[in-house]
Parts: sequence; structure tokens; C-alpha cells
Amino acid sequence: MSDILDRMAAAHEERNLVAVDVPEYATTWHFYPLTLSERSRVRKKASGSEDDMILSVETLILKALDADGKPVFPDNGKTRNVLMQMDVTVLQRIMSEAQGDPVTDTAKND
Repeated sequence: MSDILDRMAAAHEERNLVAVDVPEYATTWHFYPLTLSERSRVRKKASGSEDDMILSVETLILKALDADGKPVFPDNGKTRNVLMQMDVTVLQRIMSEAQGDPVTDTAKND
């Protein structure tokens, strides 16, 4: 393997797990960064949908882990039905934090 590929592979192995507190459900979920191959898998599971919410639900099913590193959600229709009932803002916050984006507070009136 070339030097650049060795360095890339090593960097991929060092990806950090991100913990996302989900107080709405009294839990914490853990996420590794979404890879290109996982993104492709999510899109296939979503039947080619470009709907951000459907893609986010599929990503949660694939990526959310518990503290022991086991999947939080079974990959089935019941899971999808329950996840589709989530508050949109909660789902967006979880996905944003899972990607390592900082949580931003709402603007304060001065």
C-alpha cells in the first residue's frame, strides 16, 4: 500500500466516538463518523429518497450505538414507525451533534 493510503487507513482507524445526550429519552447515544460507504447504504435503505428526515432515520438505525457499542435500534419497520414520530428538532439536534457540530444556543436579546 502506498504511504498516503497507509496514512489514510491509520486516520480512519483513529476516528473518535461522539457521545450525544438525548434527554428527551433519558439516554445517550454514541456515533462514529458516517463513512462514504455507510452513506451509500443509508441512501439505498431509504429507497433513493432525498428527504432529509428519512435519511436521518436510516442513519440513526445504522449508526446509533449504546455505551457498550451495540446498535440502539433494530433494523425493522416498527423501529422506523417509532422514529418517524420523533420531534423534528430533536432529530436534527441529534444528527448535528453526531456529526460533531457544536450545539448553538438561540440568540439572546440584549
